[in-house]
Amino acid sequence: MLLPACASKYHALPPPPSTIPLPSVTTTPDYSGIQLHAVAGRATTSTTIPIQPGKATLNGNVSGPDGIEPNAVVHIERLVGNAVGAMDIPTNPDGTWSLPNVIGGRYRVRAWRTPDLSLTEPAIFFLGGNESKSVNLPLSKYDGRSVSAAIAPRPAIIGQPANLVVRLEVQSVDQQGIVQGTPVVGATMQLSGSGDWRVRSENPTLTDSDGQASYAVTCNSSGTQPLGVTVDGQYYDLKLPDCSSGFVEPTTTDPSVRTTPTTRRTTSTTR
Repeated sequence: MLLPACASKYHALPPPPSTIPLPSVTTTPDYSGIQLHAVAGRATTSTTIPIQPGKATLNGNVSGPDGIEPNAVVHIERLVGNAVGAMDIPTNPDGTWSLPNVIGGRYRVRAWRTPDLSLTEPAIFFLGGNESKSVNLPLSKYDGRSVSAAIAPRPAIIGQPANLVVRLEVQSVDQQGIVQGTPVVGATMQLSGSGDWRVRSENPTLTDSDGQASYAVTCNSSGTQPLGVTVDGQYYDLKLPDCSSGFVEPTTTDPSVRTTPTTRRTTSTTR
């Protein structure tokens, strides 16, 4: 008799949720009203910098070690901030070149002839809006073997050990006028010269995979002490700076202060 009374205290369970799928929402959220914080940086532009049309004129001539150069390329750049507009023009048969109707501004101009002539220091200048400017471009020869040297300390100090590295390479000029150097590997280098030097390492020696030969040397006298290397019978002057005594005289604006020479020794490592 108690069961009906207890059953009256419970309610029926709610029906199960519908299994019909809800419609999908395809509307794209609108973020246009959201403000983004600024990020530090440098503005860039893809706008091409024009060189023409304008009212100014650029002209000049190109020459090499043997005279006028009719087969060179003149590379003209107009510089605006970090952007560059560029143009290449050939020289005429008489070695001259001309570019009329250009816009004024800051310019950088260089020239070359592949594979052996180039101007490694371009002419940089400002061109007025109505100016006619002549720019002559002397080219230097870059072919065959070239030798460069580095010594540490620089300059060498009398009686002190120094490290000398000599690099041998074959130079040429590429299609963009850039001087390229290819190391000469396994060449025999002999140090020699009329200067007062003592070589404390193997001499002659062979160039390594970078075209370099290293020597331990000591300079014994101050001033100009010529030193060079001989490769396959050809002598190359290394054009080293004058050897130094190592004494530096301090300077002062007070004549009552006595000064005492000091010795400065610089150490460095070389490859």
